[in-house]
Amino acid sequence: MTNRFSTGICPIRSHSYRQGRYRHGVFQVLPYPHPVTPETEVNIVSLYHDAERKAHHQRPWVLINMITSIDGSVTIDGTSGQLGNSTDRNLLSIIRGIADVILVGAGTVRAEKYQPIQTPNAEVCELRAARGQEIRPRLAVLSGTANLDPSMPIFTNSGSGDPPLIYTTDIAPNNRVKTLTDIAEVICSYKPSISITEVLEDLYKRGARTVVCEGGPKVNGQLLSANVIDELCLSLSPVLVGNGIGIFDGFPPNSPKGLKLAQVFTDDELLFCRYIAL
Repeated sequence: MTNRFSTGICPIRSHSYRQGRYRHGVFQVLPYPHPVTPETEVNIVSLYHDAERKAHHQRPWVLINMITSIDGSVTIDGTSGQLGNSTDRNLLSIIRGIADVILVGAGTVRAEKYQPIQTPNAEVCELRAARGQEIRPRLAVLSGTANLDPSMPIFTNSGSGDPPLIYTTDIAPNNRVKTLTDIAEVICSYKPSISITEVLEDLYKRGARTVVCEGGPKVNGQLLSANVIDELCLSLSPVLVGNGIGIFDGFPPNSPKGLKLAQVFTDDELLFCRYIAL
């Protein structure tokens, strides 16, 4: 009997056999590659970086990149690390390499112990240079109360890169803001809450044309409510957590947001899906 997926899956890296067994690799499910042969190779960097992304009027293209369990939880024991595998971590770097700015909430920075954004590999660096981008993306953190420890690695290990952008509000204590001003570029909205649309407008004025958001769910919820999500890269981990929050938290949009499934990959039973907003 012919497997119903037999004409729709091909390996991203080439086949190899060892002692009569197939070595696991990364497979493309959608779009169907043609022709499909055992020797077919697909460059995963090109598939993500060659996709067309056009900035909007006064705001960048916004891509959300997240991983969840099958039942929708974004963390296990407070972090996302146990949900992924080496391919997911590699894909994280590849997707970061698309961005001018990496946008993230302060809670995620604290929970995940964020490190400074690293210089991408040589292939991604060449693609960035061809697009006129800086060698690495800049980090932007949303923190309404400026509750960020100045000893965090994003401040102490930044190297020669631009310091993080910190977006905060007028309810943030002055002493916190002053401390962060010495080690980061702080933008205060002088309002009691952060406006995600104003953040995106400011990033656009700074030259950002593509923003990759890595959460958390509250930041994602703000983007969804503001109807500014252009792309969603979602990794699905084959585990059941049984509780936990999903990728969106907060006010829902005025109406359901439609998405188009553009690409699907699989590796070690994880699914990597790329959706484009309709």
